[in-house]
Amino acid sequence: MKLRYLSLLLFAASVVTAPLACAQDDAPSDKPVAKADKAKKKTENKVGKAIQTAKLISGKCSPKAPYYIIAVAGKVGNVADRLEELNELQTDLKAEKQVDLLFVCTDAKPADAKKVLSKAKAKFGAALASGKGVAQIPGYSDPDPAGDTIACTMVDAAGNTVTGGDVAAMKNWKQAIVAHEKAMEQAAAFAAATPTTKEAQALKALKYINAARPNLDAKYFVFLFSASWCGPCNKEMPDIVKAYQELLGSKEIAFVM
Repeated sequence: MKLRYLSLLLFAASVVTAPLACAQDDAPSDKPVAKADKAKKKTENKVGKAIQTAKLISGKCSPKAPYYIIAVAGKVGNVADRLEELNELQTDLKAEKQVDLLFVCTDAKPADAKKVLSKAKAKFGAALASGKGVAQIPGYSDPDPAGDTIACTMVDAAGNTVTGGDVAAMKNWKQAIVAHEKAMEQAAAFAAATPTTKEAQALKALKYINAARPNLDAKYFVFLFSASWCGPCNKEMPDIVKAYQELLGSKEIAFVM
């Protein structure tokens, strides 16, 4: 049956959900998709290494956690009343030892941020957006300095995004991990499959920038067109994650960003 394609144009979304296959806009590559163990070893500590390099102004963040939540806000004083939510989330995360939390704010002076964090008795690691190495941490995105919200992105150790949303959404981190790991297993199976159509062969030839791969034998493909510089539609990403998870395992529809 000839493949048909459904294109969903989303101009933005700088947050990329890991289960979605993410293709880079350049020439196709005929290089093999990762030689499993060797390639995995090179990328599995990507986030931890970035955090080790970054300069924290308060608390600690493990460089060896399997998953991380990067919570980003404007000036810490603008979200002072929400820091208790982060403390509660961190307590939950520490009990399971699967996820660690890093808070990033835009304050210009470490002393100002430290004062608010100290008053809130912050239990999590914190850094300034302008601090050394922070911009290179997977899952980090520039916040609105005047904003009064905390935007969170959950990533695995390799830097693949698991989910995103506010602090309340991160309370479902266990379910997000289960869905993510299931999706990655399916992606590996799809990547190993032999394409059966010319269109599927073209999709396999794309250069993917994350570990996920689409089901090349799907009847329909949803293409999400985005750019890292377009921020407003980041708010749409939780809905995209939800839609993807609802279709998880479908042999009819596959997602490619």
